[in-house]
Amino acid sequence: MTRDLSIIVPTFNEEERIIECLFHLSGIFPREIIVVDNGSSDQTSKIVSRWKRCGVLPACDLRLIQLPEPGKGAAVRMGMILSRGAYCYMADCDLSTPASAILDFLIFMRNYKADVVLGSRRIPGSKVKQSARRAFSAKIFHAFTSLLLPEIHDTQCGFKLFSRQAAQDIFSKTRLDGLAFDVEVILEAKQLGYKVMEMPVPWDESSRSSVHLVRDGMKMTRDLFSLARRYRFKRAAQLRPSLP
Repeated sequence: MTRDLSIIVPTFNEEERIIECLFHLSGIFPREIIVVDNGSSDQTSKIVSRWKRCGVLPACDLRLIQLPEPGKGAAVRMGMILSRGAYCYMADCDLSTPASAILDFLIFMRNYKADVVLGSRRIPGSKVKQSARRAFSAKIFHAFTSLLLPEIHDTQCGFKLFSRQAAQDIFSKTRLDGLAFDVEVILEAKQLGYKVMEMPVPWDESSRSSVHLVRDGMKMTRDLFSLARRYRFKRAAQLRPSLP
């Protein structure tokens, strides 16, 4: 089953931990690991390229995609669309949820016949180590996302699994390049009728994060309002009776 797996890793200035990330992910024996470097100014891309040339990961196909500007949403979208596996898994480079959890995602998807499995830090069974500051900001953001997705407890966990068909359909329609892209992905999945489920995950907060709580938080909030308008119009169009 893992031989049909593509792992998409969006990166931004991850030269200090990309090697450790690839080492752990390669132990799952995926079909391919796609590193999408979204505008890094450090040596991230050169390190991945060096590993690819040296054949350090013989068990899988290591691919590097470089985007000119930062944008996690754009990076994940590009990786998903270009992936080739029957299952497509997105993973943050910090592996706050360990690589070993990928097998749990695959089993969960198969057992519950889900099309999209969201890692969740906010449902029973999750084991979370998180600073009080991050926990508070997460609660604030969840208060906004719950207006759009009241049944989803955690939209922002960076670990999610998609069937290939769901990944292709969903990400071909998403537009957001920033951090609120997760919300758009879930909204689009539901709009398309895919079965979306949450799975509890272990999660240990990374000591280094590229997310700026104030700056990125404001942009994410603006994107949420944009999504609210867009999907309200979509639902209205679907409910509007057609003319005879």
